[in-house]
Amino acid sequence: MDALYSVEQVHIPPELGTIMKQYTKAILRDEPTDVYKYSANFFAIISGKCPPFDENGVFVEDEYVSTQSNDKISTPTLACRQESIDAILQKYSKSEDGTASLEDLPHILREIITALGLKEEDLPSATEVASVLHTEGDFIDLLELRQLLFEPEPQSHFHV
Repeated sequence: MDALYSVEQVHIPPELGTIMKQYTKAILRDEPTDVYKYSANFFAIISGKCPPFDENGVFVEDEYVSTQSNDKISTPTLACRQESIDAILQKYSKSEDGTASLEDLPHILREIITALGLKEEDLPSATEVASVLHTEGDFIDLLELRQLLFEPEPQSHFHV
């Protein structure tokens, strides 16, 4: 029997295996009752978007009415923002100790800007952040990065 598709016809992205492995582990670990809703949330979170369903499986619409027009504008809730940030940091985490490569810092910041709908000037540059973070070799502590960017401290001027 002839194959319908050859290797040359089907392009498989190199990251697909890793994504499917993470997805399979999450499904086996969490044992969701509704796999479709769980999957929608899983893939939304890893792509930096808000999960469409809450923990009860109810579709969530985070909309508010703009004061300047009657248009509805989507805005992520605080919990959704935190989930998006967690997903981004988890994606770049190189080990169980929560570190990431220093060379990934510009990519991490770019994804945070995209996920939160920020402007480039809303976050400091990778060089500025790297100068403040404590590094061990070529690795940064992701918890320290989160605290630096998102938890207010009197001496820090990097906040979102």
